[in-house]
Amino acid sequence: TLKGNPFVRLQDDRKVQVYVRLDQTSPEQLDRLSRSGLDIELFNESLRLVQGWISLDQLEQLNTLAGIQSISAPRYAQSYRGSVTTQGDSILLANQLRAQGHTGKGIRIGIISDGANDWTASRARGDLPASGITRYGSCSKRSANPSQCISKITCNEGTAMAEIIYDLAPDAKIAVSSASTSLDFIQRVN
Repeated sequence: TLKGNPFVRLQDDRKVQVYVRLDQTSPEQLDRLSRSGLDIELFNESLRLVQGWISLDQLEQLNTLAGIQSISAPRYAQSYRGSVTTQGDSILLANQLRAQGHTGKGIRIGIISDGANDWTASRARGDLPASGITRYGSCSKRSANPSQCISKITCNEGTAMAEIIYDLAPDAKIAVSSASTSLDFIQRVN
């Protein structure tokens, strides 16, 4: 049975990606694996570990071959971004989606906020992509004005939001737009 990662990679033709741990390695053993339906992708002799694809229908038969210690799901790479990963990552199960290859690649995400003036500091810490983010508009910091109930404007709410998005979808393209009025907001949406 498959163990390890609860999400395994499946191909449309009902093939599953597996690791096969061997007692010992030999060309004959690799040949037996191939004849049993395993499409071998990688083989690490020192770890006695084979990575490959096999039909779900042939998985039990593969497990009966002599010399196999175990069959399991591969341990898929996980990217740990930045100095702190948002707690929402595991709450939203984004970490499990990334393990299946859904990293935001090819997606553009736009943020409308007060700004991202200090985004380069976040990039230096690894909390934003090395390629940076795209910014539209500008924001001027100002202190709180209690008489008008306007809170302090830091011009970095967008930076914080971009850091969260980068944790969840590290390969997405990120843009932050500053908007201080309703017309600014409409322009940024357009």
